[in-house]
Amino acid sequence: MRRLLHKLKPTPKKVTGGLLAIATLGGLGYWGTQFLVKKKLPPFLEAQIGKIIERPIELGEVKGFSLNSIKFDKTVIPPTATDPDKVTVEEVKVGFNIFPVLFRRTLPLDVSLVQPNIYLEQEQNGEWLNLDFLAKDPEKEDKDPLIYFDVDLDVDRADITALPYQQEALQAQVDGSGRFHQKKAFAEYDLDATIEQAKAKIQGETQLETGSTDTKLLVDNLSLADAATLLPIPVTIDRGVLNADLDINIPSFEEITAADVKGEVNLQGLAGEATELDAPISAESKLNFSGRDAEVTQTQATLGDITAQVDGRVNLDTGYDLDVNLLPFQL
Repeated sequence: MRRLLHKLKPTPKKVTGGLLAIATLGGLGYWGTQFLVKKKLPPFLEAQIGKIIERPIELGEVKGFSLNSIKFDKTVIPPTATDPDKVTVEEVKVGFNIFPVLFRRTLPLDVSLVQPNIYLEQEQNGEWLNLDFLAKDPEKEDKDPLIYFDVDLDVDRADITALPYQQEALQAQVDGSGRFHQKKAFAEYDLDATIEQAKAKIQGETQLETGSTDTKLLVDNLSLADAATLLPIPVTIDRGVLNADLDINIPSFEEITAADVKGEVNLQGLAGEATELDAPISAESKLNFSGRDAEVTQTQATLGDITAQVDGRVNLDTGYDLDVNLLPFQL
């Protein structure tokens, strides 16, 4: 027994050797972690995110990481041969909690996008974004992904360039937050935007599979000349301002005409030209929405020499009850 204790008794050589072994194991562990995080994790995430959005994504180099967070350098969603839209983000910060993966196969992520630069180009058919990836493929409905993502998103100083089809580009800046839950297929959003001189805020939730939406929309001093470039209408608008304060409830994509809207819209100083008729137009209007009803007040529209004043109500189910007064004009 005494011999055994003597053999186990620490000596300077044994202590030094033990410390070297621990240091070596620690170094190997740190090197292994560095290798996994910097070399293996980005390609894995690129593949997983790419499957969700059905677009390639190029994550930047890992700038730093800890047990529950990681930071990527400049990240890009590049244009494709069929889609010129692209996104560049100066820095991506990701916080995560690994334990829900073990019990619910769901990975919560807190993602911060620093200075995103987004370029969107409208197609000839009027479509801005290809959202086909939100629809379920019947052949893949039974094939669950290995991990579901539950993403809380923070957007910091996003610059957006929107190019309407055959029109001038429109600039916007966005700050805000959102959430995307892959398994439950819903999105939440709370965004503040500056569009040229206008300010807008949108806050709400949308079920991605059905389109069921509950949203609050505020618009302050939106230039109608800018907004008109986003709409396929046969009118050239030179000036005018739109203000809106609306609560919008949409049952689904299929029942979008059954939307319930509450609030008001003010249209002021619209002036322009009906291009196909080669005639000047102008308009003023105030609309008060109360569910399926809209009250039309302070409304006047001019087309060429014809001026009409309108008051009354419009019901999306039963029709309209309007008083239209045409002011005198010469043919």
